[in-house]
Amino acid sequence: MSYAWKVLSIALPVAVGVVLRTAAFGQPSLDELARDVERAESIRAVKQLQRTYAQYAQYGLWNEMADLFSSDGTYIFGEESARGRDAVATFLTSHEGHGRRGLLPGEVHAQLIEMPVVNLSTNGESAKGRWYGFSLLSDGKGNASIEGGVFENEYVR
Repeated sequence: MSYAWKVLSIALPVAVGVVLRTAAFGQPSLDELARDVERAESIRAVKQLQRTYAQYAQYGLWNEMADLFSSDGTYIFGEESARGRDAVATFLTSHEGHGRRGLLPGEVHAQLIEMPVVNLSTNGESAKGRWYGFSLLSDGKGNASIEGGVFENEYVR
């Protein structure tokens, strides 16, 4: 079987399913389509927010990372936590940045995230996300480590 036919044999049942759904339930309304687009955009925005957070970590932009939190957001790492943007910025600066903004020459703070699962609330105003992640860390003086775990986050619009 050629590649084109393999793709067609997979795509054809999907297309038939869409046609059967449309025949059984009718065409979706403009409002339903708009709702579905908005929900897809919301999930994309959550994923982009988490990628931005990881990018800021790579450059030691602790305040910018904290700015991604809601005004009463809570950062929890192990047994420690901080609530509110200012407290989160202070926590990240002291724990991740060793009391300073940015990274020193040769320092590495790469946060790698993968396998997102994002569930949007019914009203579309909040979401829960779960990510696998690990950080590659180096102080630029020959000391390096890897930290890993699961991010379990709650997001609000």
